Amino acid sequence: MQRPRNVGSQCDLVCYCCGRACALVRAHEQKEHICGLHKTTAKSLAEKGARSSWDAMFVRCYNAQSGSYVRYGGRGIKVCNRWEIFDNFLADMGIRPTGKTLDRIDTSGDYEPSNCRWATLSEQRRHRDGQQLMVSLTINGRTQLISDWVKESNGSLSRSLFRLKKGWSPKDAIFSPKQARPYTRVVRAS
Repeated sequence: MQRPRNVGSQCDLVCYCCGRACALVRAHEQKEHICGLHKTTAKSLAEKGARSSWDAMFVRCYNAQSGSYVRYGGRGIKVCNRWEIFDNFLADMGIRPTGKTLDRIDTSGDYEPSNCRWATLSEQRRHRDGQQLMVSLTINGRTQLISDWVKESNGSLSRSLFRLKKGWSPKDAIFSPKQARPYTRVVRAS
């Protein structure tokens, strides 16, 4: 089945097993093609995660109505020609492992075999757009990524980054508790 460029709208796809055009509405949500020749099998269930990642990749890159289009297609991120066919994507990436999603290694690069992997959300967070997450901090002689320090301290990444920008020491920025706002008593006029 070849992926259409007009994702999310009514379009005709050519079924690779029967050769007929199958009219589909919201092709990325269909479980079975109109031609009826495609049945749900154990293999298709295993491929379901990879297919949903494949569909989402096209939506992000080519559907201007998608909320994430600005960060992908709007920045010029494209899908390689080879991956317009799901079977090629599946051959290159394999079945999506449980707990992982499609990740681009170079966040400015296109979706292509040499730039994609299956990764957990925490792995993706480490190198996503802002390289600020790749900052290493040394506290008490131990060096690790800021995201790892924040996870260890059960703190907030944004709060820790803000504190570091304000000149706090790494230890204080990561391990100091959230400061409560001062209590302000509201006096009402009688």
